[in-house]
Amino acid sequence: MTGQFDYRRQDTLLLSRIRLAAITLLATVEEADFTFLREQIGASDGNLGAHMQKLARAGYVDEQKGFHQRKPRTTYRLTKAGRQALEAHLETLQAMLQGAQSDHS
Repeated sequence: MTGQFDYRRQDTLLLSRIRLAAITLLATVEEADFTFLREQIGASDGNLGAHMQKLARAGYVDEQKGFHQRKPRTTYRLTKAGRQALEAHLETLQAMLQGAQSDHS
């Protein structure tokens, strides 16, 4: 299958709703801490943590651990690779939509 609807062209990391929400949110800010991401996305700590680890291992986000007012704090930034992956994912979806529209015209 090599057509415009070939699902294999999509980045499997970004097919997760939580990972897609996180990377999209990070595309709109310089950096965000874990608490902000959790509140905006509405995921549990464990669930979000697991998804952020996958994005970090893929090189899509940069994770920084430290302390703020003696409390542990983890912040994330979208990397260049993460931004490129998001843009490619959106382009693939757009191409699929345009293909569907032209098939019905």
